[in-house]
Amino acid sequence: SFGLSAICDEKFYMIGFMSLYNLPDEGFLPCELGVVEYSLNGGIMRKMHYFIKPGMYFLTFIPSEISLKI
Repeated sequence: SFGLSAICDEKFYMIGFMSLYNLPDEGFLPCELGVVEYSLNGGIMRKMHYFIKPGMYFLTFIPSEISLKI
């Protein structure tokens, strides 16, 4: 069975991106990335923060309002 202690030890990941501006033909240009690994019992266990160099982007970001039709 999947008990309460198993849920409290489960690891979760929060990922966040920041962007500079929306490029007309290419979407959003990311400039910052942050990731946190945490659990209810352990709190924040690991974290990572990274500034993305201009022109070195590898993903195109589309706002959820457009992609998910929210």
